Amino acid sequence: MSHPIAMLFSSIDNIRQEIALIIASEHAPTGLSPYTPHSVDAAIAHLERILGQAQAASIFGAAYLRDRVMQVRATKGLAPVQMERVARLINKLNRVHAQ
Repeated sequence: MSHPIAMLFSSIDNIRQEIALIIASEHAPTGLSPYTPHSVDAAIAHLERILGQAQAASIFGAAYLRDRVMQVRATKGLAPVQMERVARLINKLNRVHAQ
């Protein structure tokens, strides 16, 4: 079992990473990617977590989420596995939007 202080610092680091991803994405125009193939996995994981929540679209707004996914998709040099994950995010967005 991890020490509570170590778990707290781990949580703080995760929050800092998510904030950095949000700030980076907000400064990149839609259609341009602030990510590289090496940094995009964290952004994909973040979006997978958000879209895994039932109330995600109502909290963040469908347009915001779509812009974020499109920025990830615009990353040059994505690996096939990364492209598959992005495609699943787009499919999930389309299902949420259709509801």
